[in-house]
Amino acid sequence: MQSSNWLMVVEMKVKKTIYAIVVSLLFASSVSAKEVDIKLDSSKAYAGAGFSVNSGSNSNATLSAIGVQLFAGYDLDMEFFENTKTIAEVGYAFSDARNGLGLTGLQSYAYNKNVNLQGRLGLDLSGNIGIVIGLGAQIKLSERMDFRTEFLIRDNISALQGSVLYYID
Repeated sequence: MQSSNWLMVVEMKVKKTIYAIVVSLLFASSVSAKEVDIKLDSSKAYAGAGFSVNSGSNSNATLSAIGVQLFAGYDLDMEFFENTKTIAEVGYAFSDARNGLGLTGLQSYAYNKNVNLQGRLGLDLSGNIGIVIGLGAQIKLSERMDFRTEFLIRDNISALQGSVLYYID
């Protein structure tokens, strides 16, 4: 087996594992949902920006591109499990690999007071509508600022990204 074929097999196994973990977390969250009272509160809103390294392939070529993303999110104040929260996020990404809007949900688990582990599932609305799924971690930098790193999969493109989040209030 050539090294590029071996890497493709490993990447597919990693993608399938990430899909299984995130989908399991999201389905488990919806099954155990409690009654929810949603009120808009500016202290639960944030905006962010970041960079990504995108890679993938299509029938003609292998793609590799650096990207930029802008996004905003809102903590829905839903705790399905102890130390978790549910977040809605909308964002726009720019790169040679893809440009477009994304609508996603995040399930965030507070590992400790400064680190959250996250799973993401949503829609990628760039070109053809597709699914976006990912895993990541978020680290508190200050009272109003966090750093997030994630591995995301969108159809035939995967991305490793780093972002800074700023909490509005």
